[in-house]
Amino acid sequence: MHRCERLRDALLADDGALEPVLAELPGADVQQLRSTIRAARREHAEGRPPRHARQLYRWLHEQYARKARES
Repeated sequence: MHRCERLRDALLADDGALEPVLAELPGADVQQLRSTIRAARREHAEGRPPRHARQLYRWLHEQYARKARES
């Protein structure tokens, strides 16, 4: 859980954080991920509730849980 929180925060802070995540999660929907990151950044800048940031966290958590089950 903490790893996903750190990854989410890194993705929201820096575009460079996306490449390592994509390398760990081949087959991830890159377009959807980028869209969610942009929406989360926008809602943060506008002071809105973090709906997309939560969605990003849930997506990361699901992807890493799936990866762990497949390993």
